[in-house]
Amino acid sequence: MRLLALCALQAVVLCVAAARNTQQLNTDAIAYLRIAGYWANWQSDLMVSGYWGPLLSWLIAPLLKLGMEPLPAARSVMALSALAFSFGSFRLLGALGLPNALRLAGTGVVALASVYWSVELISPDLLLAGLLCLAIGELVSDAWPATHRAAIHCGVWWGLAYLAKPVAFPLAFGVTLAMAVLHAVGRTAKLRRIGRSAGMTLGVFALLAAPWVTALSVKYGGFTFSTSGRINHAIVGPGNADNIGRYHPFVREFHAPDAGRVTMWEDPSRMKYPYWSPFESAAHMRHQVHLVQRNAVSVGQILAGLDWFHLGLLSLLGCCFLRPPWRESLARERWCWVLAPLACLGGVYLPVYVQPVDERYFYAALPLLLAAALSVAVSLTRKAAEQAPWAKWLAAGFVCVSFGLLPCFRALAATDGLRHEGGRVARVLAEKLRRANLVGPVAGSGMDQATDFQRAGLYAAFFLGVPWHGDEVRPAPERFLQSGARLVVVARGEAENPGPLARALAEHPDFRNLDAALFASPEEAKEFPLAVFEIRQSK
Repeated sequence: MRLLALCALQAVVLCVAAARNTQQLNTDAIAYLRIAGYWANWQSDLMVSGYWGPLLSWLIAPLLKLGMEPLPAARSVMALSALAFSFGSFRLLGALGLPNALRLAGTGVVALASVYWSVELISPDLLLAGLLCLAIGELVSDAWPATHRAAIHCGVWWGLAYLAKPVAFPLAFGVTLAMAVLHAVGRTAKLRRIGRSAGMTLGVFALLAAPWVTALSVKYGGFTFSTSGRINHAIVGPGNADNIGRYHPFVREFHAPDAGRVTMWEDPSRMKYPYWSPFESAAHMRHQVHLVQRNAVSVGQILAGLDWFHLGLLSLLGCCFLRPPWRESLARERWCWVLAPLACLGGVYLPVYVQPVDERYFYAALPLLLAAALSVAVSLTRKAAEQAPWAKWLAAGFVCVSFGLLPCFRALAATDGLRHEGGRVARVLAEKLRRANLVGPVAGSGMDQATDFQRAGLYAAFFLGVPWHGDEVRPAPERFLQSGARLVVVARGEAENPGPLARALAEHPDFRNLDAALFASPEEAKEFPLAVFEIRQSK
């Protein structure tokens, strides 16, 4: 009953946050929303992409079919993802042996964090985190090696997690086998039963994953469970210090998307990436080692940032102080087992692209670290609690404050409304262009633009439903002329001091400034942060 009350309260806050962030948009969201539209209309030539997991788009597609606008549909699914994350965390915290009161308190912290995460981005990471928690919760329980039902449920959660995001494919094998080893070392069941459960879990996972793997393999002409890992490895390869030349081509070069698509980001798998292997040369191997070291620091920063006083990571040191007999201690202190999924979750990103800002990759780490910190707090105050019962609650409260302080501030910001000017401005621009009957392929407003409007050209193309022909790091007017676009979107710059690109386009005879067509007065145009030019030669 308390869990239902907590979920009901969370649902109310999620609805408020969603209503206050209707304009919040991100680049990945465009891919998921466009693919959802293809599934809703059964456009079989466009709806299968090796870079994106299909589950989020599948959940959005029925809402689009019912007539809901894309962004509200995505907001609804993100709210459901947040609720799934809270439910999965509740199951996980219970499986790790926390008392009911602390289990509920920990779930409350997770629910608080999910409010901000549900509106910060439109992505499957929150849904993935909930499914990972459900799978790991099954794996750490005594029921997993003892019953067929738990093993089958675990395989189902892993299968759905893979459909949410391809990274779950290697995680399913790594985490399942690691947990099987922990069960064997802790002697929680006979080896035969542990092996049987591991085989059953991975077998069910394989059955659920097989149709999608088959579809991808047919499309790309060879066994393929995802193209994202190879691409994310390519963009951090050797060559230059800032990797500008290796970043995703769709934002650093002009191109024409496939017919029917708004952007090649919907399926970047066929774009030209500079793929590389660490085994090609000693220099490449050194680069890979350096990359792993750098990414390890980034992962550590992300995990440490999940709670104010870094209690989660500090509590993991408690695994080194298990009391003998250590096998029995390992079987009893299940919170120590969180090291296995944390290591797998961090390890899968070490060879590829991960930055300190990529917190979304590690949402599932929050309940794992929280469980470890709460368990250590209870353990350290066990003797004191015999004389002063409040000691345990004081220690647990300190842990919840450490983990809940940042989510609290973030939840307040989410319910007030995040400031994402790119999405808002792009929608306004798209409406102006549509009213002026100036609709056509768009280029510009990529990596070279002001931070707040970095993808406004892409967003405007999305709202208009027209192709986005990309951008370059340092574009010139002549390059825009060759892009195949009709409209060029650039940052305007200061009112009295236009940006260099806007000024160059205004002075070029082959570009027509559309301020007069889009705005009621020059003063209104100067207040708008973006400028739009029409390429005369495209008419």
